[in-house]
Amino acid sequence: WRRLLESLGVDQVVSGGQTMNPSAAELVAAIEAVDASDVVVLPNNRNIVFTARQAVELTDRRVHVVPTRTAAAGVAAMMAYTPEGDAEAVAKTMSEAAERVRTAEITYAARDSEAWDIAVRVGDCIAVVGGEVRAVAADPEAAALAALREMVTPDDSLISIYYGQDVAAEAAEALAERVRAEWPSCDVEVYMGGQPVYYYILSVE
Repeated sequence: WRRLLESLGVDQVVSGGQTMNPSAAELVAAIEAVDASDVVVLPNNRNIVFTARQAVELTDRRVHVVPTRTAAAGVAAMMAYTPEGDAEAVAKTMSEAAERVRTAEITYAARDSEAWDIAVRVGDCIAVVGGEVRAVAADPEAAALAALREMVTPDDSLISIYYGQDVAAEAAEALAERVRAEWPSCDVEVYMGGQPVYYYILSVE
């Protein structure tokens, strides 16, 4: 994810994770390390949006928070980034691009659960869409396809697949071929996300 974001023009990446949310002070340090009077911040996690807004109050830089709630939304925002023009208008365009993205996370169940309409047993592969378990499957690829069947509409044109550290590149490419076959009108892109815990993170726009 770091290499991908940097390739799109991100200057500073603050490391984090499911249990390692950065502090406002860490965000301020990254903001002030950027050689610019206006800085756009992408939280890329729903738990960090509030912290990013706190950081705005702790620096003299003009900070524009684009409230991305997933790393995939951050990628979409960076695709819409342009270094020219009014910074506030650029941030607004980036926010609009991020809002068009819908994300699914493919992981495994750490415990049995009856919390959703679907019975989940420890070790099951699950598809989480919008914070809810929407599918249970025998393998990550089947869970990914089930998630996409919930998400993709006739208006969508791009499906992005970010595969995690426990997924072989060959498996991700094979999944992409199945996705292309089922949704031929969409462009399908594959990236090595390298994330732990989540076999795949999928985005649709």
